[in-house]
Amino acid sequence: MKLEKGKLYEGFILTRKQKLEGLDSVAFLFEHKKTGAELLYVKNKDPEMYYIVSFRTPPYDDTG
Repeated sequence: MKLEKGKLYEGFILTRKQKLEGLDSVAFLFEHKKTGAELLYVKNKDPEMYYIVSFRTPPYDDTG
């Protein structure tokens, strides 16, 4: 499947596509239409499949 910038995929809009020369990969940055959450997908020929989920958790004050 060829992913096109600006197109909607399952509620996510492809906002950026960039070739990563040194890694022989292509990075795709998506934004969820309803929540604004970002998703980074890196496509390459590596047979291993990995994923990570992270949430921004800023402190309430300067005490950490």
